[in-house]
Amino acid sequence: MTGKGNKVQKEMWNWEWKKAKPVGKDEKEATPATNEPEVPEAGEESKYQYPLICMSEIPKQFETEMMDTIMSAVDRFTTDLPKACQYIKQEFDRLYEPLWHCVIGQSYGFDVTYDQKSIMYMFYLGNLAILVWKFVTF
Repeated sequence: MTGKGNKVQKEMWNWEWKKAKPVGKDEKEATPATNEPEVPEAGEESKYQYPLICMSEIPKQFETEMMDTIMSAVDRFTTDLPKACQYIKQEFDRLYEPLWHCVIGQSYGFDVTYDQKSIMYMFYLGNLAILVWKFVTF
């Protein structure tokens, strides 16, 4: 066997990092030398106010609208994240048909079954991870 044609493609995740438009009065402060955003020290409260989409299979025409709903829920219920999840779920069920789910937190992993083109994983307010997906109905 010569090995020709035996290529193994090793792609577990194809993360597509997209930085959304900054929001709020505390927009990014750039380091003058590199023009890159400042990275907070470990344990330091994050001052970043923009959303960062890690993975999204949502069609482009809905992505911004969904991101706005998520950001407004987190901003509105900052001290009560379970209530923010409930609000996001109810809004998505109303706008995009039922069986949406939402998880908001820090330092978690996930493995979910979802309907095609209906999952979004993003960060907001620095290290707050938000996962929304539509459950597959069999």
